Amino acid sequence: MGIFLFFIAAFATVTALMWCAFQLTKDREDPLGDRLDALQNATMVVGSGKVKRTKGKGFMGAIASVPGAEDWIKENEKRLKQAGVKSSSAIVYYTVFNLIFLALLLGGMAFIQRNNNFAQMIGGMVAAFLIGYILPNFVLQKFA
Repeated sequence: MGIFLFFIAAFATVTALMWCAFQLTKDREDPLGDRLDALQNATMVVGSGKVKRTKGKGFMGAIASVPGAEDWIKENEKRLKQAGVKSSSAIVYYTVFNLIFLALLLGGMAFIQRNNNFAQMIGGMVAAFLIGYILPNFVLQKFA
């Protein structure tokens, strides 16, 4: 009976993870933003200086093409402005720093785990990935 409950709980967990991943990759509708863009285009009014990112333009376009990354970019751009960084290229530098920091942590963990078995190596790599993703955002949030 105990093994049956374990498999039911494991199935429920995997199902919940898959549902969350699906929800993260869905396009979010923004009817108010779409209407505002349509009104600005119709009246030829210059916007508030915000540049709408289009996928496929340079480094940030490549990053924005990852599902969910465009919202991450907008949120961190807002946090950088709240922290007092007004440079237009600050988000690019912050993103590059995040990627380098993440790569260093993953590389360091791969080096440390090189003699372990595969399961332990994956566990260490997941921990390094989570720290590399969360820590810079945490520090930026504390500055903002």
